[in-house]
Amino acid sequence: MFDFVIPKGDKGDKGDKGDTGSAIIVDGDKGDITTADSGATWTLNDGVVTDDKVATPASPASGIDSAKLRFLQVGEGAVARDVRSRLGDVFSVTDFGADPTGSVNSTAAFQAAVDHATGSGGGKIHIPAGNYIVAGLVLKSNVWLVGSGSWNTKLWLPNGANTDVIYGEGAYDLFGTGSDQGVVNVGLFDLTIDGNRNNNLSNGQGIALYGREFYFQNLVVTDVRGHGIRTEWARGDSRYGMESCYTNVRVNRTGYHGWLNNGPHDSVTFNLIIIDAGQNGDNTSDGLYIGSRMTGRFIGCHVWNRASAFRHRYALYLEAGGGGNEFIGCHFEGAYNANVGIFCSNNLFDSTCRVYSAWNGVNIYMGGPAATFNDIRAQLGGPGVGRPGVCGVVMGGTGSDWVADNNIDVIANHQTEGVVWFTYSGGNNRVRARGYQTSGVLAFGTPKPTDIVDMSSHGASPARMDNKHQVNFLTASANAAATWTFDAPFATVPNVVFAPSGPGGALPNGIWVSSISETYVTIYNDNPVSVGLFVRADWV
Repeated sequence: MFDFVIPKGDKGDKGDKGDTGSAIIVDGDKGDITTADSGATWTLNDGVVTDDKVATPASPASGIDSAKLRFLQVGEGAVARDVRSRLGDVFSVTDFGADPTGSVNSTAAFQAAVDHATGSGGGKIHIPAGNYIVAGLVLKSNVWLVGSGSWNTKLWLPNGANTDVIYGEGAYDLFGTGSDQGVVNVGLFDLTIDGNRNNNLSNGQGIALYGREFYFQNLVVTDVRGHGIRTEWARGDSRYGMESCYTNVRVNRTGYHGWLNNGPHDSVTFNLIIIDAGQNGDNTSDGLYIGSRMTGRFIGCHVWNRASAFRHRYALYLEAGGGGNEFIGCHFEGAYNANVGIFCSNNLFDSTCRVYSAWNGVNIYMGGPAATFNDIRAQLGGPGVGRPGVCGVVMGGTGSDWVADNNIDVIANHQTEGVVWFTYSGGNNRVRARGYQTSGVLAFGTPKPTDIVDMSSHGASPARMDNKHQVNFLTASANAAATWTFDAPFATVPNVVFAPSGPGGALPNGIWVSSISETYVTIYNDNPVSVGLFVRADWV
């Protein structure tokens, strides 16, 4: 057996001329070798090999066995490989019969590609540009699906399939179990998943995965009857860490939650956009639902509704029992119940977050058995056009809600129904707010004695509330007492000082505090004339 190297270049005369480029090495023991008059043409069994191409074989259906051809990469130290091995570096769904025109169902072809990649130890599967009909594709560990751009590669659920477009192996046996099993290291890149919701009326998620180490990038999920994306995993570690990373993800028009995210914990999400979640009915589902097993960092996310659509219940919902999430530069708007619902602890919203355009009057609602130790520093905006007046932060709705030990430091404009509702505060909340409004109240309800409140809003009534440093003006009639009931009760008896203001001249008798508690002070005027008093009470 002898091998001939046919270099690219000057006619390839006997393989000894031309530039140094990639070459094809031909096994010489498979038949007579002849040179065409034009040069650089070698006959090999039923195929023709040139320095530029492999000509069509005599029997096209059989093809040319790529194991008979060898490939040599440019560069010193390159080692020749057979072409079959070289082409096998990249799996393509079209190698397994997937139809990019959308004329026939490609699910079997996609599954064959996934199974082949899994059998080869995993890898990337390329999806060329096109529209592919896919239903119930089972994604397995260590497999990444890579399209040709979200505008160019689309996986389309067929009419009446009523199933997920893609789900992880074993996902529906593991959801809700708290298992540490599931798929690991799966990726979806540069493609669109279309759930065809108008023609699938009863069921179907865009993506449903149970496991860890998920990677999404430049991914669009649209028109899904169920949840756009559902992810979940238990608490725990993994070989290279359990964290997932999601970048440039768009979810558009879903029947239920835009993303039901219940893990894996400690994941990072960049530039997530969710539009028109909950389209199966008003106030039924949420844009971004963060489950109790999920803690993560969300950077640059935006959840909203189009004006003509059904309203999601919450743009962001943080489930009871969870917590520890961080939101940076995120916008939440357009929700029916409240833009943000916080039912757990230790979440952080930094000052670059914005919450606005509430559909039914509430920007942030805090409730549940333990809405505690949250740090909220967002900017709060007014209602949607033509919608009811809005409240900034509502602390609970019933006596069973426990909203305590939170730090709230916000810019709050146009919160005409109150910057904060204190009615069900559990105490020990530190509240600081600054803002502007054309009318309405500054607060609703009374802070608990252990709350520390410092709020002001131009145009509100009253314009300022500082429950630890309160001031008032009293008029004490001649030889009579005047009582001031504090605007908000103190945690302990405050220090009280006062200064008379008129009438002119010395007063013949004294003025003193005759009674004081955490909720009021009484001052007695022992003079024959009425006296005005500037009074200040300070909690120390």
